[in-house]
Amino acid sequence: MKNLKFITTLVLAFAFLFAQVGNVAAAPLAQDPAPITVVSITPEADADGVITVLVELEGGQTVRISEATAISLGLLQVDPVTNEPILDPVTGLPLAVVLDPNNPLSVTIPTGDIIADEPVHPISAILAAFFFPDDEENMASVIDSYHNGDNEEGVFGFGVIAQALWMSKNDGEISFEDILQAKKDGSGTFTLSNGDVITYTSWGQLRKALLEKHNSLGSAKHAEEDETSTQSLHGNGKDNGNGKGPGNNKGKGPKK
Repeated sequence: MKNLKFITTLVLAFAFLFAQVGNVAAAPLAQDPAPITVVSITPEADADGVITVLVELEGGQTVRISEATAISLGLLQVDPVTNEPILDPVTGLPLAVVLDPNNPLSVTIPTGDIIADEPVHPISAILAAFFFPDDEENMASVIDSYHNGDNEEGVFGFGVIAQALWMSKNDGEISFEDILQAKKDGSGTFTLSNGDVITYTSWGQLRKALLEKHNSLGSAKHAEEDETSTQSLHGNGKDNGNGKGPGNNKGKGPKK
C-alpha cells in the first residue's frame, strides 16, 4: 500500500511540475521564423481523410501545415483556372511542386499556421518509462488513450491509471487494462491470474481486495520457499544421523 501511495504521489507531483513549466517551454514558438529553404514536401491523409502537408526544411526541421496553407505558400501543384490542387492519380493525394536544387524554394511559415503533432502527455510518458521500460513509446500512447478517452473504456485520471498499473505490476499477469475496465464497471466479479474470483461493489473494495490477495499469495509463496530451503538445509527434515544420534555414531555408547 505504501508503494501504491508513493507512485500516485509521484504522478501528481510530475503533473504539477509540468503544469508550471509548460508555458515556459512553449515560449520560443511565439516568434515567426525567417524564410528557410524547403527540402521536401509530403502530402498526407489521416484516418478521417483530412489532408495535411509535412514540410522538411533546411537544417532538419519538419513542420506540418494544412493543405490550404501549403497552397498559399506555393508548395502544391494547383489547377491555374480553379486553383484547386492537382491530385496524384495513384494515391489521390495532392501533388507537391517539383523542387529544383539549382533554384531553392524558400518559404516563411508563420508559427500560427503550424499544426502541432499531438505528443503523449508527459505523465503518460513517465508512467510508461517506469512500468514498461522495454516498450516505452508504444505503452505511452496506450496510457494516453485511457487518459484522453480515445477508447471505449472512457476517461481515467492519472491517479487511477497509476494505481491500476501498480496492481498489475504486483500481480505480474493481470493487465492494467482489465483493472481499468473493472473500475469502469463499478461492481461485479474479477478473476485473478490464479483463477480466484473477487466479488466487488466499488473501486475501493476491488483495489483493497487485489492488494490483499496479492500480499497473501506472496506470503504463501515465500513461506513455501522458506520451507523448501529449510528442508534442503536439514536433509528434508530427517536426521542425518539416521535417527541414531548426531555425528554418525550409529547409536553406540562410548568405548570402554
